[in-house]
Amino acid sequence: MIIRFLKAPSVLVLLLFTVALASCIQSSNLKLKTPFTDESNIISIKLGNKTPLSELIQELTKADYVLLGEAHNDPAHHQRQQQILDLLIKAGRKPAVVFEMFNREDEGLITSTTRRFPLDPDKVAAAVNWEESGWPDWQMYRPIVKSALDGGLQLVAGNLSRTKARQLITDYDSFMPDIKTLTQLGMREPLPQVQQKLLQTRISSAHGKGIPDLIVNGMVLAQRMRDATMAEAMIARNFGQGAVLIAGQEHVRADYGVPRYLRFREPEARIVSLAFAESEDLDGPINSADNSQHPFDFVWLLPQNKDQLVAHPLTSP
Repeated sequence: MIIRFLKAPSVLVLLLFTVALASCIQSSNLKLKTPFTDESNIISIKLGNKTPLSELIQELTKADYVLLGEAHNDPAHHQRQQQILDLLIKAGRKPAVVFEMFNREDEGLITSTTRRFPLDPDKVAAAVNWEESGWPDWQMYRPIVKSALDGGLQLVAGNLSRTKARQLITDYDSFMPDIKTLTQLGMREPLPQVQQKLLQTRISSAHGKGIPDLIVNGMVLAQRMRDATMAEAMIARNFGQGAVLIAGQEHVRADYGVPRYLRFREPEARIVSLAFAESEDLDGPINSADNSQHPFDFVWLLPQNKDQLVAHPLTSP
């Protein structure tokens, strides 16, 4: 049984110098086996079996950092993100909510907007010029933002700006942060060779053959900087109630995503990563040995959304 992380056509190299330069990978081939056929299939990767939603929420409630990995253009993923956030609030948690979709430069705008309009998510969208941002329809994200505002949670801009990502990709020698910043973010040391190669391969596969190695290396650096920046935002806004990250699936990977940088900064923190995925066929036995290779703590299986299997960029704005 194949769990689907939405795929899309390759991106032309020329596009790497526009929106795609600030990209993150948005496709994965995650293979899991499960005998369950209901809509809410939550798999514990460690245990290799189904976890009831109530037990998942117990795990998330105990976590310092919760990472919810989506396919950006799938409404079902966003509905589950909102559901989890609502359940965390109901359980008495008040985490900061960090969004990949908001650039760090927008933090001041978001803060001032929510002070003036504490219960109006549409004012937030207008403040960050969502319609021109390149992200999917605001209506998919609006309920998550509304739940956060209604629950009195802080909205946090988590992502590296498009401009900074582009600079790193096209001329990383000139725009590389200083050693102090790299050390603070956990980026002074390169990724282990296996993870570095995996990330390079996934980026090359996502964007098509023929991309110069220099560009691929720059994209790897930009991807890492995005992850480190989101980790920094989560830590900075954790005032004892933790933080929740709303981001693409690749960013919540434990091996080279945001959790890696959270662990570097706070080795004792409890971090839980959940990826949402689609499945054509939920039949078949669980194989925990196969499941253990996957870089998430939990995977929530959802029925295949055929309406979403259309051309959609593999890259984030």
